[in-house]
Amino acid sequence: MLKKLLFNLSSKGAVFISQFIVLILTNHIIGPEGRGIFIAATTWSNTFLILFHLSLSTAILNLSNQNPGNIYKLAYTSAIAAVVLGFVSFIIGLAMFSIVPSLFNNLSLKYVVLAFVTIPFMMLQQYSLAIVQVKGNFRAFNILYSSYAIINLAGIAIIWLMHKTSVEFLLYINLLGWLVTATLAIWFLYPDFKKRHAGNSILKLLAKTSFAAHFGSIVSFAVSRSDILIINYFCTEKEMGIYGLAVGISQVLLVIPLSIQNLLYHSLLGKDKKEQKKILLHNSRLTFTIMCIAALGIFFLSQPFVAIVGGKGFEQAVPLFTYFLPAVVFYSVPMILATQWNIMGIFPQINKIAILILILSVAGNIILVPLIGTTGGAVTFLVVAFISLCIHIWFVQKNLGKTPIRDILFIKAADVLVFYKKT
Repeated sequence: MLKKLLFNLSSKGAVFISQFIVLILTNHIIGPEGRGIFIAATTWSNTFLILFHLSLSTAILNLSNQNPGNIYKLAYTSAIAAVVLGFVSFIIGLAMFSIVPSLFNNLSLKYVVLAFVTIPFMMLQQYSLAIVQVKGNFRAFNILYSSYAIINLAGIAIIWLMHKTSVEFLLYINLLGWLVTATLAIWFLYPDFKKRHAGNSILKLLAKTSFAAHFGSIVSFAVSRSDILIINYFCTEKEMGIYGLAVGISQVLLVIPLSIQNLLYHSLLGKDKKEQKKILLHNSRLTFTIMCIAALGIFFLSQPFVAIVGGKGFEQAVPLFTYFLPAVVFYSVPMILATQWNIMGIFPQINKIAILILILSVAGNIILVPLIGTTGGAVTFLVVAFISLCIHIWFVQKNLGKTPIRDILFIKAADVLVFYKKT
């Protein structure tokens, strides 16, 4: 377990280091205003990605749990779906921009096009990550996961040396990174294409499962990104850039639950419910403990951290950490627990809870952001994160049996011993 997690963390570490350096370079290249425009453009592309990706990644994991033989059919189907769905989302996004340009405050048509054209490539990466994850091919997973960040860093370093200090150049580099990553995804999936093509039965199963999961996926994304879009609408580019920096630094901590989650999916597949619960709770306790320690470290170093990463003009990001860091800790546990809910396929239950969280998030941002600016977005993020944690703890009681909260959150001595076992 330790060896696998360290290997997985190494790729996440490469991504973190790459993103950290990119954050420093871009902040010093384009400043708070340019940073705000770049964040708004890429957030819109991610929004349309989530709206149209139909949660096929979740469906792939769920169907593979039901029948491991589906994996070869799913590889071929998901690659075709990425192209089709990506093109549809690109067209609809541009149509929306032409009809309601006021929603895309501070963004020109060129910025929107450069951001939206990446959507098919991002979809292909998501689907291929699910395929190689189910197969236990963590080498391919880590390459696909880290390739964009590394290419992005190389490109931005080059334009920084060339003094090409514009948002447009950053968006071109963003496009290049996703294009290369999509090419790698095809490379890893191609051997499966030759083994078995998709039939009508697998298409029906994939559609049925993905639609059941997709609503919850949209709502979860809306919860995590509604603050960005609302702040972009009500606030200035500089305020957006400062808020984005605080979000970006605090959320790098999510590399920890993401690394554990990637291994967890493979560990849970094929196990009985009792064994799944044991594995799940162990990883939940481990995640919560590590996240608390990491968040405290960043909190005490937040002022010099912001000074290094952001430079002049980003000082107002420091107070926002008071809200963001505990929020990220709260969100990390639901990320781990949600792995079990996806495996079990209890999407209707997840969707009902997701609606409640979305309503609270959007309402909080719409009310507080106009009143107290970016602090309103941070406060809403913290409150919603805590409510999400409470709901997922309740989900454990409902779906896995009565469980003390300490068994979900607080690490035990036995966890350390299990962590070192060879698995």
